[in-house]
Amino acid sequence: MRPRAAIRSAFPLASLAEELREGWGSLDSFTDAEPGSTTDVRAVFTWSYKALTPATARLFRLLSLHPGPDISLAAAAR
Repeated sequence: MRPRAAIRSAFPLASLAEELREGWGSLDSFTDAEPGSTTDVRAVFTWSYKALTPATARLFRLLSLHPGPDISLAAAAR
């Protein structure tokens, strides 16, 4: 994965979001196909998810079902 947003601070995050929308949420375009690469976005998400508490992991899973781009603190707390 080439960290475009990290390397080029002027790279619009909206472009990354559009790539995800075009791929129906697939992370394929963010996976580095270079031989010997040690960066894989799926692995990073897996490691991060496994570090969450059970309650936080549940919230993270439930957020994937939310239809909109924003959620209130009150809704997340339920």
